[in-house]
Amino acid sequence: MRYLTSLCVLSLISGCAVPALELNAPVTARVAKQPTNSFRNSPVILRSYKVNDEGKKVEFSGAQCSGRNAFVSFSKASTPANIQLPTYLQGERFANRGKPPALKVSCKYGKTENKFILEPTSAVGNVTVSSGTQYNYQTGVYSNPSVTHLTGRLSPTLPWRYSSATVDF
Repeated sequence: MRYLTSLCVLSLISGCAVPALELNAPVTARVAKQPTNSFRNSPVILRSYKVNDEGKKVEFSGAQCSGRNAFVSFSKASTPANIQLPTYLQGERFANRGKPPALKVSCKYGKTENKFILEPTSAVGNVTVSSGTQYNYQTGVYSNPSVTHLTGRLSPTLPWRYSSATVDF
């Protein structure tokens, strides 16, 4: 009976959830200046929302976004946008620890334009690494790997990157 009740509750909850719109094809940012600490590309997702007639916030597609700083730029990215921006290595050997400048973003939909700034952060994408007990058949030894949560405080070498954002119209 508990199983059936749980299944019913889960189906009701999942039926109420509004799925996110599928991302458009990735847009790779143009690199204007390549610093020595430039690393691999990472996705930045831009999603647009507006309030419908019922007063609910809903996602919509078609807002045109562009962004720029001294290192990179992108234009004509239509929401929901998947923008490939470089990450930047962090370290004392780089000026300002390798932190890139803020990214100025502008999104337009109809006659409305929203401007905002994406500040780079090194705390984005931190992961918790964990696993259960493992047994090595060759050595006959059990091991229990430790759980590590990487944060900017524990690992000041995580790369700088830009966060994903939502744009309200």
